Amino acid sequence: FVNSGAAHQVTLSDESFKELVGHDSTGKHIVIMSVVVHPDYQSKGISKMLMNAFVDAMRGLGKETIYLICQKELISMYAQYGFIDLGESSSSHGGLLWHEMMLSL
Repeated sequence: FVNSGAAHQVTLSDESFKELVGHDSTGKHIVIMSVVVHPDYQSKGISKMLMNAFVDAMRGLGKETIYLICQKELISMYAQYGFIDLGESSSSHGGLLWHEMMLSL
């Protein structure tokens, strides 16, 4: 599954957004909080199908951008869907270093 929310303005380091505080379904900007595939089904192309379907659905809904934060090792995976790396995030969620990424629709 893809866990996401919509907003009119996006601040990726805003911890409250992860709780969907400020979510507004009419917002033109989507924030992906997680992309999850059960371990038994990983490495079978399911995340690719999920992401392609999700991006297509957001385009169909008239959304403008999709944002996410990810660990450095996942930058290339999200880049294959057209996301660009915006650099290191100010988020320290979980005590980890994150990168912000964005896809223009």
